[in-house]
Amino acid sequence: MIGIYTVITITILLSFVTVTLQVQQKHSLRFISKCLASLGFMAAAFLALSTQNKVETWHFAIVAALLLGLMGDVFLGTKELIKKEFEDPLMLGGLIFFLLGHIAYILVFSLTAARFNYWMLALLAVFPIVIYSLIKFKAIEPGKASIPMIVYSLVIGAMAVAAINYLAESLSLKGWLIFIGAVLFCLSDTLLAFYNFKSFKNPNNKHILSYIYLPAYYTAQSLFALVLAL
Repeated sequence: MIGIYTVITITILLSFVTVTLQVQQKHSLRFISKCLASLGFMAAAFLALSTQNKVETWHFAIVAALLLGLMGDVFLGTKELIKKEFEDPLMLGGLIFFLLGHIAYILVFSLTAARFNYWMLALLAVFPIVIYSLIKFKAIEPGKASIPMIVYSLVIGAMAVAAINYLAESLSLKGWLIFIGAVLFCLSDTLLAFYNFKSFKNPNNKHILSYIYLPAYYTAQSLFALVLAL
């Protein structure tokens, strides 16, 4: 387990390095650092799997979700490195990878829970309503990306609901790791929406957001990887 914790620590530290390079506009180095951080949570996942005597289907599903996240990171990380004409297809590809990753998490958390409390489906509306309200009151201004953002918020909201249900049915270390990971994912994506679609008079405020949303994301993925050891 020491090896897993070491890799996770390095992964989170690399996320801070990535943000620093982003602030300094060293885009090539930032891309390399981000890819290394993403490889970090994959390495943590495989180390966690190595502690298991028997690998089950849900283990593969989490590995697949993490791999989809890595692919999403690579696609989205190319933004400042590619020609403008390739930007939209790569951004769309990155979004699709993340959507598929969230769907994989939803399936794992829902199907491995002792039972599913269907009344929790009412919580599905919370995250989309939050995002819609932010757009409606112009806290963020995503323009033509508004509808895709609301759809995406529904999917990540479903992942959060599945995580809450899992914790409700299993007040264990595994349940808490899944829950905390889901909360951090939601926090990261909410702050990312502000980062991308809000005008900042003081650029330092935007930099502060990046020092929160990116480490929160890598911590979330690392916690999901750690679940594989339990």
